[in-house]
Amino acid sequence: MLDTNQLLHYTVTGVGDPVVFLHGFMEDTTIWEGLTAHFPNNTCIAIDLHGHGQSFFDKDAVPSISLMAEQVRTLLDTLSIGNYQLIGHSLGGYVGCELLKSDPELEQLVLFHSHPFPDNEEKKKDRDRVIELVKTRAKFFISEAIPNLFAFPEEHKEAIARYSRIAEQMAPAAIGWSAAAMRDRPSYVNILSEKPGQVSIVQGELDKVVPGKELHAFVEKHAIHWFGIERCGHMSQEEEPEKALEILKVIL
Repeated sequence: MLDTNQLLHYTVTGVGDPVVFLHGFMEDTTIWEGLTAHFPNNTCIAIDLHGHGQSFFDKDAVPSISLMAEQVRTLLDTLSIGNYQLIGHSLGGYVGCELLKSDPELEQLVLFHSHPFPDNEEKKKDRDRVIELVKTRAKFFISEAIPNLFAFPEEHKEAIARYSRIAEQMAPAAIGWSAAAMRDRPSYVNILSEKPGQVSIVQGELDKVVPGKELHAFVEKHAIHWFGIERCGHMSQEEEPEKALEILKVIL
């Protein structure tokens, strides 16, 4: 059991049916501010995941997506949240997949620039490189990683600077911990295949992080709701905020 005195940090806006917002790797709740303001008729609960933002970091915990999901569910229990929808960006989508598997109260999952596949061997090696690199050169890694999330980074210098500042507030050990959790996550293909009607996927057509062709084939095979955004990478909340908002309003 988790210590319920040690809860994840969160913010709440709006009043109505609950929607949980989970950010991506090296992000925090602030990435959602431009979107949640447009859903006043929903209770929007934005959560800082383990080691991110203002949430605690337990360096002795074994890195796992399932632990992150358990921490989210513990918080929702404390807030007396029953049935809810969840929007998960990247890492937040992996946590959402874990909750879809384990939490019957999750009614709808939106994979926001995320996917159900495990890391392949090449990606696992890349995670290992990150884990070692951030021990001594975290700021250098951040300066490499953040611009790569944008299809046209030269057009989003202010956003890149802001996301870099968020990432630099993380403890290097927390960055490595989260990289290890992603490296070791299981496949969520089966759970999405079993519950296609509960899943929607929002994807940038120029995303360099998500395996686009594999995801397209998976979505078509299982008739999962798909929303593509042209001229967009991994960060539609910054690259194409109006389109992202329009899509989320359709889904929710």
